[in-house]
Amino acid sequence: MKFLFYFLLVESACIIYNICYLRGNSMAKYNKNNILIGNLLDIVNKASHETTDVLIAKIFLENRYNLNELSLDDLSNQYYISQASISRFIKKLGYKNYNTFKYDVASSNEKMESVHAIQDRDRINDAIAIKEEVIYRINEAYQKMNDLNVNDVLHIVDLLNKYQNIIFFGSELSMAMCKILQLGLVTLGKNVYTIYDKNYQNEMINKMSENDLLICISIEDRWFHIQESINNLKESTSYKMMWTLNSSKDHLEGFDDIFVFGKQVFDNYGYHELMVLIMIVYRILMNHSNNE
Repeated sequence: MKFLFYFLLVESACIIYNICYLRGNSMAKYNKNNILIGNLLDIVNKASHETTDVLIAKIFLENRYNLNELSLDDLSNQYYISQASISRFIKKLGYKNYNTFKYDVASSNEKMESVHAIQDRDRINDAIAIKEEVIYRINEAYQKMNDLNVNDVLHIVDLLNKYQNIIFFGSELSMAMCKILQLGLVTLGKNVYTIYDKNYQNEMINKMSENDLLICISIEDRWFHIQESINNLKESTSYKMMWTLNSSKDHLEGFDDIFVFGKQVFDNYGYHELMVLIMIVYRILMNHSNNE
């Protein structure tokens, strides 16, 4: 498990660097045009059982490279699904008709291939530089985390042990990094959720009670800015904690705890510091569990 964790740490760091490295126009276009494919994947990943919508999402993912050649009639006959069901599904995604949906799928494919081609070339040309930069960032993160107050970290661990229901809010990337912590907590019998979707976050806020622990993570200091979410959080009776690089924001007033785990600088978004923090918390939790 220890080897696996460190492998995931370095692997995640490489992914994070590449995301930051391509954070300019090409990545912005990639994210914008990749939302549709991501939405289809989310429908499949979040399903507890195979509904008609899940089946249709799988069909579109399977045929995304040749969707322009397939009519509604073709899809209906090939997969034994009514055209009305497919049309309803497309409208749920915000499209007026099948043709506009197909156009966006084709655009997504084109943009993804273009960015991947650029990324592959850059990774070959700059492989050594990327490796050295990743190692530098990880070492820098370790140095920053040396300044952490151990009692503050133990306070986090105590809260995680105290509450049965634990919810993490943050960006998609920060929630992905929390997965291993989620896995460890689930192993300890906790009910744990990592949520990056804004609508789902608001839905969960309304359901939370004083028996729930909410941990919001703001590694880029920008995801937590929707006023509706801020107002709802202030009214929530759950125990609320923020992990952040910036403790000076007005919207942090509604939190019971604010944990600052690094310094915010221009070219550092806090990804590596968050990974180190998660590793520390995870190891303390699991070590405590193994010793009981």
